[in-house]
Amino acid sequence: MPNKKTLVYFLITFVLGFFLGYSIESCSVSEKPIIKKVQSNDKKEPLIIPSKEYQGRIAIIIDDFGYNEKIAQEFIDLDIPLDISILPNLPYSEAIAKRAKEKGKEIMLHLPLEPYGYPDVNPGPGVILLSMKKEEILKKLGKNLQSIPYAVGVDNHEGSKATENEELMNIVLKYLNGKRLFFIDARTSNKSVAYAVAKKLRMPTAKNEVFLDNKRNISYIKERFRLLVKLAVAKGEVVGIGHPHQKMLQALKESIPSFEKEKIEVVFISELLKTKEGNQ
Repeated sequence: MPNKKTLVYFLITFVLGFFLGYSIESCSVSEKPIIKKVQSNDKKEPLIIPSKEYQGRIAIIIDDFGYNEKIAQEFIDLDIPLDISILPNLPYSEAIAKRAKEKGKEIMLHLPLEPYGYPDVNPGPGVILLSMKKEEILKKLGKNLQSIPYAVGVDNHEGSKATENEELMNIVLKYLNGKRLFFIDARTSNKSVAYAVAKKLRMPTAKNEVFLDNKRNISYIKERFRLLVKLAVAKGEVVGIGHPHQKMLQALKESIPSFEKEKIEVVFISELLKTKEGNQ
């Protein structure tokens, strides 16, 4: 028969075990309501607080680099993720790509495609035309990419006519997909099929939602950034495109604090596309 000490020990163990078990059970039952409150944006303090919460994400492409080293450096020096999209075969194309890479920016090829009004409207060296045969198109693509080291993606320069042609875009995008590059449809035409063709090829792709600087006016550009933020909140993730000039630079600098205030995360295109792929 057990002695008194053994019985006391047994009773203490039983009581402690009962209350500990009750506490653990209570926590596990209360987890679901707490998580639900977090998801419904309840203002009460959540059990687990994320390190940072965002209302949406934006990726900003700055196009048309290659002509001017000074303005390129000013954009490259900005302390936010930017996609630097560089025109091929220009005096400073390669140098700008290398400087952007050194500063941790993401590099893209800004691919010249045939616009309506060509040749009066001329996208410059390396342009791909509807009249070209497939072999010439592939050769041009190779040369254009070679002039932009470290490029991880492509968006179209001009191309209002070319991007409406499914056959041409199939040739171009199949080649780029084979090089494991992403493609962003700048949407220089409302009838562009480029994004749809890229989707069919199952390549990483997105389309431009906002041209940021159709007017070279700081107030206008800042308003376009506000539109980009609103779209990001509504859609989750969006792409905007601007160009390298001083008013764009100033408007971007002045808009950066508002991104954080509005809980908008600025990311590289490649990061945005990873999320899109994961949600498909």
